[in-house]
Amino acid sequence: MTRAGTALAAALAVVALAAGCTSEAEPEPPIPTDDRPFGPAPDYEDHSTSLMTAASDKDIETLCADLETALGEAGLDSVSSEAGDQWCGHLVDGADSARGDERSASGEGAAEPVRVHAWSDGDTTHAAYFDPAPLLVAVDSEDESLAEHGTALSAAVAEAVTEATGTEPEEGPSATATYTEINSEVPAEELAESLAQAAEPEGLRVLDELPYEEGTATLLLAYEGEGPTFEDRLAEAPEAGMFNPVPLHVWADDSGNGVISYFDPMPLSIVFGEGLGDVGTEMSTALSETAWAAALPQ
Repeated sequence: MTRAGTALAAALAVVALAAGCTSEAEPEPPIPTDDRPFGPAPDYEDHSTSLMTAASDKDIETLCADLETALGEAGLDSVSSEAGDQWCGHLVDGADSARGDERSASGEGAAEPVRVHAWSDGDTTHAAYFDPAPLLVAVDSEDESLAEHGTALSAAVAEAVTEATGTEPEEGPSATATYTEINSEVPAEELAESLAQAAEPEGLRVLDELPYEEGTATLLLAYEGEGPTFEDRLAEAPEAGMFNPVPLHVWADDSGNGVISYFDPMPLSIVFGEGLGDVGTEMSTALSETAWAAALPQ
């Protein structure tokens, strides 16, 4: 059982004891049903996505400037961005307002906005992203319109990266896309606040918060752990920006209760080698602990 599962079992025992001493039973919190070691996941089939990378002979400053311009010209909105000396990152979504309303009110917000990241390895610069089409299918494989939107979004991101780098992105290693959804009895607006508060004790820092209507939001969480800061981590390994930070999307189900959706960073991190895979594993545990701490009623 995971550390989160053990903590939950202990918490439930306390609740059961308290319930036995009162006339009214306390409501039972939601319980994770998946004991895989890297975070809770419900009955969703895992899909795979590909790392798409384009190399460039531009310096990183020029590439980052050109990437920002190219994203806009491809009809993509950069809703959040960060940058360091040797890297820059954008969260981008399609400029489809109708799709945006649906995205903010469903698990689709875990797959879009899309992370587009550029970095320098000293000799060459790169721009990369994980193909968003299979990520969107992983959220809901039965929604044909979502699959069509994913295909169009993938083409738009590829167009922007090609324009910015001067080369077409090449398909690299594939990674498992593990869509994780945690249902809570906490209202969505309160859940977003609880998530931000629960992040810091687990070594996560809120880099940005993208608010939507009716209390829904996407929180961009950067992993620091007990070691280097997020900025120092990316200064040492700038390609790590492909999976760190992680967007966690909070939305409301039909009853108004909050839901947390995200893609597990651990399988995405593995494609960058063992060292960064270890970081992804740490992140996965921290995100799971944070999400469940926020989701369970206090």
